[in-house]
Amino acid sequence: MHGVTISELIEKMKLRNTTPEIDTDKIVLTHPDVNRPALQLTGFFDHFDRERVQIIGYVEQAYINTMDREVKRRMYDKLTSSQIPCLYSAGARIPMMICWNTAIITVFPVLYPIRPPLL
Repeated sequence: MHGVTISELIEKMKLRNTTPEIDTDKIVLTHPDVNRPALQLTGFFDHFDRERVQIIGYVEQAYINTMDREVKRRMYDKLTSSQIPCLYSAGARIPMMICWNTAIITVFPVLYPIRPPLL
């Protein structure tokens, strides 16, 4: 299978992996595109391409912040059961990472930039 491993992505993009217990050498990205799961955060998963890296940006994070805890848990459960290759938090929001790590049993790598972008 041709592609790039998550480990290679982490190294080339200088990312931090919050899930070191997952062997990122074994996860191969074969799809060149990414997805920002805005519609999936609302519960709409028709035509969802689970093979893409999922990116949580500022807009997605702002929407997540409006959800109550139980809605977040249902959304996390649905997204994680989709078998995505990894999740990238573009804003390096530590509270979001903590929420992801406590809300679910992590089954995919959760990545974020080592140095967050300037606002």
